[in-house]
Amino acid sequence: MKLKQTILSIAVTFLSVGAVTTTVDSSKYQQIEDLQVKQEVKIKKAITSEFITPEERQILNTDMANFRRAEKTESRKKLLEMIDKEKSTIKKIEKNLLDNEAKTAKKELSELKNQYRTLEVQSKEAFVFKEDKNKVVEIKKEIDQLPKNIKKVQPIRAISIKVGELSASIRKVQTEAKSASDKLKELNNQSEELSEKNYLGSTDRDALEKDREKNSQLIKNSDSISAIETREKESKELIDRLSKKSDETEKDFKDNEENARNLSKFIETLLKEGELHSDEKTELNKIAKTLNDTLDLTEYKPGDLGKNYSAQKETYDKYEKNNLDRKAEKKRKKKKLPKKKQKRKKKRKNVKKQLLLIQRSGIKPLLGKDI
Repeated sequence: MKLKQTILSIAVTFLSVGAVTTTVDSSKYQQIEDLQVKQEVKIKKAITSEFITPEERQILNTDMANFRRAEKTESRKKLLEMIDKEKSTIKKIEKNLLDNEAKTAKKELSELKNQYRTLEVQSKEAFVFKEDKNKVVEIKKEIDQLPKNIKKVQPIRAISIKVGELSASIRKVQTEAKSASDKLKELNNQSEELSEKNYLGSTDRDALEKDREKNSQLIKNSDSISAIETREKESKELIDRLSKKSDETEKDFKDNEENARNLSKFIETLLKEGELHSDEKTELNKIAKTLNDTLDLTEYKPGDLGKNYSAQKETYDKYEKNNLDRKAEKKRKKKKLPKKKQKRKKKRKNVKKQLLLIQRSGIKPLLGKDI
């Protein structure tokens, strides 16, 4: 019984020692695994680099695969040797990556400067506005601030992207601005044609002329595409409004011009030859001016000619009737005068005429002598 207990104690002791040994070994292998994981982060980063050669990528991939196969069978010592070899390889390749990137940076910097020179030429073309020209200047400053012996491509490429985007943006704006400018030219042509029509007043013609001047100025020089588009909108609205006014005026004149001009002549005749009171003459002069101003398109709105003709015709008809009535009354009274009275009146007129002649001749009339 005592022997069995002794054997059992010895067995327990051996089992305990084995467990401790296994735990220690497991911890050391975990340390190796941790080292390899960290190393593989560097390897994978190098593998994905654009500056690595295919041969170098193959070496790193092979090293990783070899380690993963070896970790299942090889000793700790062997695994550590493999990690050291990987480390040396990575270090060498990382140096190559830096050298290759530096060469690429030098090449791309030269390309960037050429790219900028093209942009600079583009910025001097037509329809490149102040805002974009300022951006071109800012890019030049960014290029000048790059180190001459720059070894990284990222800053160069960031600026290159800006140059490309700005160039594309300028080209897009140029296309839009040219299109808008062509529309302004077409609007100027429409404006010229509209100005030549008969049914626009001097005020409207002046407005069209000033509008064409504004358009021409923006065609030659503008600060933004929005300025051209705003000008286009304003010009089109003016032309549309005056074109509509011209059409309405033409219809108004075709319907009423002949009658209105005849009425103007009738009023002028009535003023010269009619039997009118002073207030009637004042009123007729006033409506004559209004009618003539309308015919001359001064202070004219579409429809004014027809309205003014109708209103002034009534006034004219009223005063013409007054004139005819007065003349008829005067004629009637004249017929009622006795012939003798008419003779005396005629004689007095003759005497007055003779006296006037004598006075002009300087001869003194004989007193008491009937002339």
